Amino acid sequence: MVLPNILKFDNFNNISTPKFHRRKDLTAERRFQIASLAYDAQLSQDYGAITDIAKKFNVCRDTVYNFLKPFKKSMIQIFSPSQKKRA
Repeated sequence: MVLPNILKFDNFNNISTPKFHRRKDLTAERRFQIASLAYDAQLSQDYGAITDIAKKFNVCRDTVYNFLKPFKKSMIQIFSPSQKKRA
């Protein structure tokens, strides 16, 4: 039986997996676009929209959610009332 070349065995105690490579076609603007579409879809509770976005941009759903998480955090940070203390 031949195993696919997904896992590389350095030795039997150490298994290494392929490293992540950032796609060059997913520019910052494109990642922002994906995240903002996903954010919109979540706000409108549009069932299946994350899957549609993933298919449209040829990424997996996990990637969409990975772009969405920092986007949501930044939106909260930008638009929440400031927490300045009064002296």
